[in-house]
Amino acid sequence: MWFTERLQSYVNKILRGLGISGDQIYATNLFKYFYTTPPAETSEVLEQHLLPNMELLKKELQLFPEAVVIILGQPILSLIAHVNLRDSCKMTKFWDYDWLEKVSKGDFSFLSANDNYLGRDVFPLPHQPSMSKTFYNNTLNAYLACIKQKMKNTMAE
Repeated sequence: MWFTERLQSYVNKILRGLGISGDQIYATNLFKYFYTTPPAETSEVLEQHLLPNMELLKKELQLFPEAVVIILGQPILSLIAHVNLRDSCKMTKFWDYDWLEKVSKGDFSFLSANDNYLGRDVFPLPHQPSMSKTFYNNTLNAYLACIKQKMKNTMAE
């Protein structure tokens, strides 16, 4: 229950930051099933099941051609990025993290459609537990403002 409440609170904060309500979003998981017994090497298992799940997600996204795509968590960001980019595809990169100052410089970016298997621009957000980190907590609203601007630009096109 505690996890669900914290996740719901986080999602609500994201929605408020984007200026939208819950009935204006489509939320789904990349993987459409769960394991009753977690596999020993989760990343290897996810890689093995990635292709059919990615194809299903791409079909779902075709139903919403103008929707802005947001993902939660580094693991999914790494999975959807083209293989040659996975090592450099870090959340902190898109959030313009300055390793010396430990803050964002505010030059936010996203994973472009050309650089991922979904073929859509993707805005990465950290998992809810990562929001306990000062950097993400202090930078969330500014990154959401970046996404909101992209949403406005998409609607204007």
